[in-house]
Amino acid sequence: PPTMDGLTFEDISVVAVKSVGHISGPVGSPIKNLALRNITVAKAGVRWASCRNVDKASLVIENVSPPIECK
Repeated sequence: PPTMDGLTFEDISVVAVKSVGHISGPVGSPIKNLALRNITVAKAGVRWASCRNVDKASLVIENVSPPIECK
């Protein structure tokens, strides 16, 4: 399966959006070394839609609003 490794989303500011977004790794190959830092959505219609199939041992979440929970 395809792999995703070493993705960083950092210093992102959004004024308004209906849905913050989805983060999902390929089936059978979780995203490794995903970093989410300093991300702010001022007006989000709803929270993060989903975050799944992510390697929690290498996941970094710092200063993200609204909060995100990866499964």
